[in-house]
Amino acid sequence: LAQGSAQPHQGRQEPSDSGEARAKLAMGRVIRGSRKGKSLIFTAKTRLRKGAVKLRPVDFAERTGFIKGLVKNIIHDPGRGAPMAEVVFHD
Repeated sequence: LAQGSAQPHQGRQEPSDSGEARAKLAMGRVIRGSRKGKSLIFTAKTRLRKGAVKLRPVDFAERTGFIKGLVKNIIHDPGRGAPMAEVVFHD
């Protein structure tokens, strides 16, 4: 090589501050749904659930005012974040 004719380095370029350069170099995360897949250990434990929560049908008294009731029981339902209550309404 003659002096002064040095070739520039043609290897990997330094990442700039732009977002696309960082996105090309950084590894992404694995999506949770694809990680779980069809595996049996991630299935919901539905055997101990108490059942569906239901509302009473809306009648005239409930549309125009309120209805008094008595809470008979508070139940823990696995798989639900809040407790369930058994309510007996005074009709």
